Amino acid sequence: MSKTNRRTKSPTERPTPLVSKPPANSRISTTPFAWAGITLLLVSVVAKWRYLGIPFERDEGVFAYIGRALWQGGRLYTDLYDNKLPGLYLIYGLFGRIFGVQSTGIHLGALLWQLATLTLFFLWLREILGRDRALACTGLFALYAASGEVLGFATHATQLCALPAIAGLWALWRGALQNRPPQAAWILLAGLCAGLSIWIKQQAIFYAVFGSFFLAWRFFGQKGAVSQLRAFALLILYALGVLLPVVLSAAWFASQGRFDDFWFWTVEISMGETFKTQAPGGWFFFNFYFPKVISHWWWVWIIGLFGLFVLLKNKDAPDQRALAMLLPLSLWGVSLGGAFYPHYFVLTLPWLAICAIMGCDALVRKYGMAGWIATALVVMWPVLAHNGYWFRENYRTVLRRAYDNNPFQEMAQIGAELKRRSAPTDSIAVIGSEPELFLYADRPSALSHLFFQGVVQPHARRDQFQRQTRQEFWERRPRFVVLPGAQYEHLKDDPLVKEIVAKLQQDYHTIGVVDIMDNKSQITWDPPPDKAVPQTLFWVMVMERN
Repeated sequence: MSKTNRRTKSPTERPTPLVSKPPANSRISTTPFAWAGITLLLVSVVAKWRYLGIPFERDEGVFAYIGRALWQGGRLYTDLYDNKLPGLYLIYGLFGRIFGVQSTGIHLGALLWQLATLTLFFLWLREILGRDRALACTGLFALYAASGEVLGFATHATQLCALPAIAGLWALWRGALQNRPPQAAWILLAGLCAGLSIWIKQQAIFYAVFGSFFLAWRFFGQKGAVSQLRAFALLILYALGVLLPVVLSAAWFASQGRFDDFWFWTVEISMGETFKTQAPGGWFFFNFYFPKVISHWWWVWIIGLFGLFVLLKNKDAPDQRALAMLLPLSLWGVSLGGAFYPHYFVLTLPWLAICAIMGCDALVRKYGMAGWIATALVVMWPVLAHNGYWFRENYRTVLRRAYDNNPFQEMAQIGAELKRRSAPTDSIAVIGSEPELFLYADRPSALSHLFFQGVVQPHARRDQFQRQTRQEFWERRPRFVVLPGAQYEHLKDDPLVKEIVAKLQQDYHTIGVVDIMDNKSQITWDPPPDKAVPQTLFWVMVMERN
């Protein structure tokens, strides 16, 4: 027997990487997909650029305020209260340090972050789907993520967590499917990136779940991929990478004697809000928000579901088939907490875009020109049906449609006026939750609780928070107090709020009244006594200490 015939595969020899076979009817040019992707990318970037200066909404305000305070030595979860993990605030703080903490600076940082996300997304998909389809997927993802239906003009955690998540998926493909050396390093990097994504937004945990199932399928379901001992070792390595950011954060807080604060805000109060308030009303939230999310985009969802089945049936391309599982898992991620807010659906958009483009690709290969017409309808309808948002609408119109009568634009005007009337050492208290005001006024909050709901909601630290807020208000004697009417209606029956209102009637006087209407708002400064009462259903009152 010759040496060649006697040769057997070495246990250490790397298996041949899985490579997708060319799709049927591959002679059809895919260049139109590339041009469609480039067009959608340009439209999305133009829109994001137009809305760089749009006023902060509530969540952006608290993220930016805490992010700036952290760079100045503030203590998260001990003096600065919110229930996200540290990564989100550090990113906001970085944007603020580089570009400024006003809305234009934060939104510019977010735009550059999104461009980096889209670049990684394209480079990764180019290895799996080819250049043209990858461009189309990237363009569709960018357009939907920038749309008003998912609040794409604002900077939410769901936008920011995609960058490390996609980097981790690319590392996962290189380590598990392409067997690039050193394999262990790629797997560890994949886990670490998934962990960093969770470090920004807890709902990104579905990426870690996908990675675990993906590795188990690859190493245990594909014969000859690696030995069982090595497979277990790589899975453990991946899990260590996922846990590392959160574990290091917890260890850092523990080293300062503040682990209880970290645990309370990131686990106890977050899970308490989920199971006590949001989860029971999940179906209501879904019915309320999901129709808004798919408005102008229902063609994309329909073809995306079709593309999901196309990918799942494609046994000749296991790498493409694996991509399909990210869509249902991301929908599970959206459902965590049962709130279904529009910006939560950003988690699904990269994977919906892939499924939609692959569905369009299947139509083109089967029906030719009719398939291209259907593709054009799918990708261009969101732009044509709502072209005002992409090219013409002003900030007020966009904010009113997205947030109804929340006073986000009015807070920008109030903040500018209070800055003019005050000194840098003066503080402001908001009996409600409008932390963006402190950024516009460039004045500190008199109260540690930027979201006042945390003071009145039932939880283990409610009594402690009420005592703390009472002490801060009485001792710091804020120069200005702002009372948003819609939030006050939900707080007015709390005993602490009643005490504060009595204090306001005694020691403060009204200097500003904001009447909020659908098409405009009227702000009256230094009103006479007979004009110091709001005249509309939605209002804001501004008071100054006597």
